[in-house]
Amino acid sequence: MNWYKIAISEQDFYKFYALEGLSDEEYKQNPVFLYDLIEHLNYIREYYLSYLYQQIAKELQHSYGDPEYALSWGSSGGSRYDDEYEDEYEDDYGDDYGDDEPVYLDHVLEERAVAVVTKFINKKISKTLFNEAIYLFEEIPWSKFYGGKAWALITKWTLKLWQIEEISQQEFNPSVIKKIRELIFIIDTIHSIAHNTNIVLINLPEGESRWLPLALEVVKNAKSYLNLAQLSGNMKIKEYYRREKMPLEQERAEENISINTYKVGWEEILERYAQFIEEGSKDGSDRLRWIIENMLQYTINPNIINSFLEIIKEKIITEEAHVEYFDTWSKFWLKIFRSLSSNFETYNSDALDNIFYILRKLYYDGKHAIVKDHIIKMARMMKGYTARIDTSVSEWAKNKIMDFIQSLNDKDILSVYENVMGEEFF
Repeated sequence: MNWYKIAISEQDFYKFYALEGLSDEEYKQNPVFLYDLIEHLNYIREYYLSYLYQQIAKELQHSYGDPEYALSWGSSGGSRYDDEYEDEYEDDYGDDYGDDEPVYLDHVLEERAVAVVTKFINKKISKTLFNEAIYLFEEIPWSKFYGGKAWALITKWTLKLWQIEEISQQEFNPSVIKKIRELIFIIDTIHSIAHNTNIVLINLPEGESRWLPLALEVVKNAKSYLNLAQLSGNMKIKEYYRREKMPLEQERAEENISINTYKVGWEEILERYAQFIEEGSKDGSDRLRWIIENMLQYTINPNIINSFLEIIKEKIITEEAHVEYFDTWSKFWLKIFRSLSSNFETYNSDALDNIFYILRKLYYDGKHAIVKDHIIKMARMMKGYTARIDTSVSEWAKNKIMDFIQSLNDKDILSVYENVMGEEFF
């Protein structure tokens, strides 16, 4: 096992699904792929288990560490708060607060929860420990944002992942293939499980949230394993799929495969955001917007940005759709463009062309402030970027931005841009 690894990368994630797409017979005929799959599965299993132990412990800690938020409200458990504290809640929540008081964990359950948390943190793992955690998640009177059935389910699947144990390297045989397929199924299920507010893997410790939500949608909507092999970046897998699984007449440029595959994922995410807006779900829309902002701001993959911009560009071709996107979602777009401008170093020429197309639509619809804000942030990012590298590298970007600003014929935006960049850039 590659113990030097400390995270699962976006390419690792797609590699998992590309390898899943190979048949048992293909593993029999290609022992290198079998070896690679076993090593990959063992690493993912160990990484996820370590993370999930910590997450289960943190969630249970809320039951006795933050009872006013984590537990349901009512009079059944008694209150640790005095009348003055209760008055503060009435001030916050109004008359609907009523006579109910925040419950707290009874002494016996608290002791059991503390014991379980301690063992998970120290990795003193056993089936009995998992069953105790499941019991606490099911029996403690959780609020809708913490614990409960969602975390009981997460704990049950973590138990399955722990029980299957590491797979030893060995030659192809029916027994190992059966175990491999079982482990793949468990990992794939964990990818899709959500707790009360988000997917369970959203807080993986090495910044996986920057790409994971989109990657999940890409996998779910991928038309073939070839697309996932392309995204894995693994040359052996990519070439095998191209040679053995793709008719020659269907071959396309790798970048187009990547862009189109990412676009399908973005479509799903934006449709879900629109659904939250339509339903009036502020919690849902705010969480999803944060995920989108995070991915766009921190990705180092230009295809993720380009595919997002292509989707938006396609959706605002008509004036009606344009008005819907930028009037209904004005706050969304302001934050999204700020995230994009913060990741200037990942832009390429296509990304800038798409951004300017969208900004021009915004400008002619009277959204001058958003356009101006974005130009200022792009200028600041480009100035810092250019200071660190050869000026000629970003010359094309500077020229594109200046051409765009001049096409608007807006002296205010031009003046602000020139002031930010300084005389040495002109």
